[in-house]
Amino acid sequence: MPAPDLFSRVWEYISQTGASWWGGIAVLVAVERYIERFFPTWWKVNVDPLITPSRRRNMLFAFAGLAFVYGNFCAFDYERAAKEEAIAKVAKPILDPAELYQASVPVASVTEPQTNVPANMLSFPVVTASRPLDMSKEFEFRDWKLLCSGKELGSMSFGAMRQINYGDFVCRIQGTI
Repeated sequence: MPAPDLFSRVWEYISQTGASWWGGIAVLVAVERYIERFFPTWWKVNVDPLITPSRRRNMLFAFAGLAFVYGNFCAFDYERAAKEEAIAKVAKPILDPAELYQASVPVASVTEPQTNVPANMLSFPVVTASRPLDMSKEFEFRDWKLLCSGKELGSMSFGAMRQINYGDFVCRIQGTI
């Protein structure tokens, strides 16, 4: 691992954990010292007999340990959230709004989709594919999963290239991707 990369990773770790860890300890020590300094009589009568300086030192070490664990958890939680967000962005494919997909692979181009929201249906006047469509599998269109049916109108071949047109292509929206 190159030295600059290691340095930047250590610095990022310190910046994530440092605020919780060192900030908590500084506040605790400062509060103790201010109370002891501004109310010395009350401190000697009420606090010193119950919590001796050695006990306070042990409590400070315990608090430092808790602050360290909390700071590490905050850093871990931040990294976990960033990782989940990155995975979610990668996991959801960006679909062309003028294409039908099956298993995230474009299989046909569509024109002028008509949406019937109350019936949960989509219809396309013409769908054009380069190979016969498997109507038994789900299609993906924009953010929807669809089950579709349509009748083949005809096909045209241009050398090795083939176009199959489907008419009255009607799809039921099954859910979202």
